[in-house]
Amino acid sequence: MAAAEDVVIPTEEKKVEWWCGQKEQLPRWASAVKQVLLVQPSSPTAERVFSILRASFNEQQNWALVDYLQASDMSQYNKR
Repeated sequence: MAAAEDVVIPTEEKKVEWWCGQKEQLPRWASAVKQVLLVQPSSPTAERVFSILRASFNEQQNWALVDYLQASDMSQYNKR
């Protein structure tokens, strides 16, 4: 962690390059960062699930959908 403490990198591309250059000095950290960078914040699968859930409720049940999604999100968060 001390190797990266004072490093300031302005762009995402440069951050990836910097971590690639640290593979030998920080192999486990470089591997962990690579895995984190590969995770995409949005995916078609997640969007499809929300679309199916939205279609499962009519307009009168709209608030139930919001409550359901919040409860589902909280239960997933608590599992982490």
